[in-house]
Amino acid sequence: MILASMEDRFIITTERLKIRFVEPEDFDYLIHLSLEPEVEKYSLPETDLHLVTENTIKYTELSLKYHRGFHETFIICLKDSETPIGSCSIWKNPHCYEMSCMGWSFSTEYHGQGYATESLREMLHYAFRVYRPLYFRADSYRDNVANIRVMEKIGLKRTRNILAKIELFFAYWRYKEWRRKVRYEIDAHAYKKLLAKEGREKQTN
Repeated sequence: MILASMEDRFIITTERLKIRFVEPEDFDYLIHLSLEPEVEKYSLPETDLHLVTENTIKYTELSLKYHRGFHETFIICLKDSETPIGSCSIWKNPHCYEMSCMGWSFSTEYHGQGYATESLREMLHYAFRVYRPLYFRADSYRDNVANIRVMEKIGLKRTRNILAKIELFFAYWRYKEWRRKVRYEIDAHAYKKLLAKEGREKQTN
């Protein structure tokens, strides 16, 4: 990984990818991404174009407003062409600032090529470096096997604690969407072990 200064457009460069902060010009791409059938299948149950557009603009503007350390959205691009292939958001849990969360989507044509694992591994490191959470989590629908595999590859472990079950239950009730979700987490202690395993401790200090 190559980490650039915050003034650079692309803040992270991997072997095949570049990652940058979202820009207003990305609205159209994000809306198109949200409406892809395979992406929509594992997103919130909002199929109305107006709602998708409204929420995309709202969350992107939130990222542009608060930016670093609170709520950020990133665009993941191919390294050579800078073509957008997906997005990732990181935010502080509004009910517990010691916890940070992450969500992502990738264009269907780029599924199954390892791009999610390659980019999200770096976003995990970014989150711990910038947000410094005690806990870091991501949720997934239980039938999204590929998504769960990515979470496991980057070092997250499934949690079955009662608080997670309660939060997921109320999420079902709120969105009237009763498909089962699972939660994966990593705490700061486990993250340090992950760094040692990857030999990256000096890079993230």
